[in-house]
Amino acid sequence: MEQSLLEELTASDQSSCSDDDDSSGTDDLTVVEVIGSECSDSESDDAQCATASSAPTASTATFTWEDMTNYVGQREQFVDNYGPQKEAQNETHCAKVFKIFFDDQMVELIVRERNTYATQKIQARSFIPFRFRMQDWKPVTKDEMYVVLALFILMGIIQKHSYFSKNYNLATPIFGSINSMDRFESICNFMHFNNNDHVGTHQGPSKLFKIYPVLSHLNTKFQSLYLPGQNTAIDESLTLWRGRLSFRQRVYSPKAFQIWNQVT
Repeated sequence: MEQSLLEELTASDQSSCSDDDDSSGTDDLTVVEVIGSECSDSESDDAQCATASSAPTASTATFTWEDMTNYVGQREQFVDNYGPQKEAQNETHCAKVFKIFFDDQMVELIVRERNTYATQKIQARSFIPFRFRMQDWKPVTKDEMYVVLALFILMGIIQKHSYFSKNYNLATPIFGSINSMDRFESICNFMHFNNNDHVGTHQGPSKLFKIYPVLSHLNTKFQSLYLPGQNTAIDESLTLWRGRLSFRQRVYSPKAFQIWNQVT
């Protein structure tokens, strides 16, 4: 009985082994067939690519690689007209250059708006105290406004706390000899550039209404009197400002305006 069981187990093992051999052979043949088919496909693709690459195209027919060691750079030629234009050409006198930008038309506008604003403020007050600056107010003239603008420029060169001081150690006599402190401050207090009654008809940016006539005039002058050249560097600078303004930029230093400038 034991002998018959051993024979049956042996026969079953041999049959399973033969089945595995057959299946492995089939799998091996299948893998070979697949590899062969892939090789044939890749060969056909290579042939197609070779055929496509052999066909001449517009780019390959005209472009030729060259050695960059033979390249010699050449700067482009700037042939446009640049520098001072119109009446600013060959003008080197400081006062005349200033009057090209702040011409009679611009200064007359400032004088007109300043006098209009002062009249509006005085008429709006029901009572003016005695010895108040408004009591001695009188309209400013064009020549006087040019003097005030010149003092503004001089203040940018001589920076101090009090310009009209009579102290021997602190005085700068040129300011007091040109204009009195009361008259200078009166002109500055009523300095104005646009009529408040024209707010409803203003066409420019609303936040720039107060200075828009001056800004528009200067932009026109800058664009027409000077054309930048080839060597141009654009940078920015900060102008100190401690007043209230909605479009100021806050930096990690005192409140300031950001101004773009150009150096040629």
